[in-house]
Amino acid sequence: MRPVTSQPGYSEADLETLLASGQFVFADCFTITLNNGIDKLRYTTAQHSVSVVPVGDPMRVTYRADLVLIEGLRFSVGIGTEVDEQQITLSYAENHTVQGQSFALALRLGWFDGAVITRDRFFAASWGSPWVGGIPMFAGKISTLDSVGRMRATLKVRSAL
Repeated sequence: MRPVTSQPGYSEADLETLLASGQFVFADCFTITLNNGIDKLRYTTAQHSVSVVPVGDPMRVTYRADLVLIEGLRFSVGIGTEVDEQQITLSYAENHTVQGQSFALALRLGWFDGAVITRDRFFAASWGSPWVGGIPMFAGKISTLDSVGRMRATLKVRSAL
């Protein structure tokens, strides 16, 4: 069973009750820890920014909804020791920067080589209501940069197995 991280003021039972009701919204939130191990980029596929206490992190952070779209990183269940490798697409604004460099140049310079990417899913009763809790969906490392353009890049990610 996946570990559940409750948000401040909520319990694991509150999240289980919300999920059992079938009346909820969720936001997939991605954290990319660059290969320097310090800088963390946080993005969400939701239409609005998401402010939560991430899975395995004690501080509240905000995942931005308007900078980078991450597609293709899916949940996978397997038995054994086979490494899960997935292809993802990053779509970004031409003027989006990482440490003062364009996102595309940061990719080309190797700042994302070996970067850790995690996907967590957070749940709330409705948009605008507080986030009740979240669960980890995927963790892995960026292994290969397949293509990079002004506004889109394709990469391979390997699970943390």
